[in-house]
Amino acid sequence: MDNAALRDVAMRTAAGKRPQFDARTTQVLQRVSASHGGGPVDEVDQALRAALLQLPGIQQFDGAQIRRWATRISERQDPLTEP
Repeated sequence: MDNAALRDVAMRTAAGKRPQFDARTTQVLQRVSASHGGGPVDEVDQALRAALLQLPGIQQFDGAQIRRWATRISERQDPLTEP
């Protein structure tokens, strides 16, 4: 397998743990969690929205869902697990 194929397998595996999200969204959430976890909700929200806009293709994210993710990240909780 070449590197691209290995990366695709890894992304599908990561997404498989949380099937309601695609792998790219999961990676964005993990990256923002690592860099902004514990920060103010508004900063996390802005960083998250900016990162999600960078995803290729047409992505539709609910503003309320993004805010919930931002709140959970600012509380240092896993944004992909619902309370």
